[in-house]
Amino acid sequence: MKRISKLLELATIILFNNCLASTPLCAVYDPFRIQSDNNNYQIGAALPLHDKDCVKLHVEAVQDIIAVQWALTHWNQNSKTTNLKTGFYASDTCSKPKQAISQTLKFLDSFGFYEPNECKGNRTSHKLLGLFLPKDAASTKAIASILQTTPLPLLAYSYASADELTRMNNPNFVTTAPTLTVFIDAFAKLMKNLNGNLVAIVIKAEDENLTIRLINRLRQKNIFISELIHSEIPNLEQILRNSDSQIIFALLSKKEIVKLFAGKNFGTDKTWVVAKLDTDEQQFEIEPPEFVVNSNIQIIYLRQQQRDLPQFKNYFLRFLKNNYQSYSLLASLMQQIYNCSISNGKNENDCSKIDIQKMALSYKQTSTAESVIRAVYAFTALAARLEKNPMALALCHLRNVRN
Repeated sequence: MKRISKLLELATIILFNNCLASTPLCAVYDPFRIQSDNNNYQIGAALPLHDKDCVKLHVEAVQDIIAVQWALTHWNQNSKTTNLKTGFYASDTCSKPKQAISQTLKFLDSFGFYEPNECKGNRTSHKLLGLFLPKDAASTKAIASILQTTPLPLLAYSYASADELTRMNNPNFVTTAPTLTVFIDAFAKLMKNLNGNLVAIVIKAEDENLTIRLINRLRQKNIFISELIHSEIPNLEQILRNSDSQIIFALLSKKEIVKLFAGKNFGTDKTWVVAKLDTDEQQFEIEPPEFVVNSNIQIIYLRQQQRDLPQFKNYFLRFLKNNYQSYSLLASLMQQIYNCSISNGKNENDCSKIDIQKMALSYKQTSTAESVIRAVYAFTALAARLEKNPMALALCHLRNVRN
C-alpha cells in the first residue's frame, strides 16, 4: 500500500493507467489522481467508467472526470486560493456495487481515514472533504450503506444517485442534481399555468416507493389524481381516452415512452407531461425536442436545465487530442467516440488523422458536466469556509482521524 501511495503522489495529472498485458480487466481498477503541488485538501470518488464487462467505456463518465480536472485546474491555479489547493482521487467500479465498496474502502485506507491519530505516523496530512458518489443507484446504495455511521460528506451529481440517498434518508449527503421533489414542484407550477388541478399518472408498476412519494407531494400541492395507471397494463389506451383528466403525467424513460406510444391513439385532446428523471447514458443518441406536437399527441418534457460550457468543450477536445496516445483510457475514448484505430498513422482510419474541428462535430456535452463541476466547487467552497473557521477545521480533522 505504501508503494502504491508513493506512485500516486508522483502524478500531476489524471493517471489513465496503461492496461497490464497479463491482467487487462484487473488493470481498469487501478486508481488515479488529479494532483497539484502542495495541495491541502482531497476529494475521493469511485466512478463507473466502464460497463460491467470492464470493456465498454461509459463515455459520459470519462467526460465527467475531465470536467473535474478542468474545474480543479482553475481552482488550484487561482492565486487567491493558494492555501486551498485540492486534489482528486478516483477509481473505476466497472458499474459493480461490490467494486464501488472495494474502491471506496481502499481510498479511505490509503488516506488513513479509519486509523487513530497515534497510528498515522508519517501519513499525509491532507484534509478529506468528502466523496463523490457513483452515478448509478446500486453503487450509491452500496457505498452509502457502509458509510451510514460515518459523518463523511457524500455528494451526488446525478438524479439516480440523489434519489437513492433520499430513499435511504441519508443525513450526510448534498446534491447538485435535481431530486424527485424538484421535478414534482416543476410539474405543479406547470399545472398552475395550465389552470389545471386534475391529472392522470402513468408509472412503472415496480417503483412503489416513488409512487408513494409522488402521490404525497401532489396532494401537498392540491393536485388531484383521476387515475394511477401502470404502463404495462393491456387496456391503458382505453383508460386514458376515457379519463376526465386532459393532462397525463408520465414518469418513464424515453425508450419506455416510445414503446408506449407505438401503434396507440390516446386522443388529440390529451397533453402528456413526461418527467425525464434521469438522462440516458448513451450521450450521443439524438434527444427528443422538449416540446413535440403532431396530429395525435402533444408532449411536454420536464428535464434538468443544462447550460452549454464552450470553454470546457475547447479544453476537453484539446486534452483528448493531445493525450490519447499516452493514456489507455483516453485511447479507448477516442476509438469509441470517433470509430478510429490507433496504428501510428498506418491506417486510413487512424485516430491521428482526426483533427479538432472534426472532433468538435461529434462532441456533445454530457448531461452531468455542469452538475459535476458545481460539485467540485461545492467541496472547494467547503474548504474555504473551513479555513476561515479554525475550530471547525480542527473538529473536521479530528473526525477524519477517529472515524
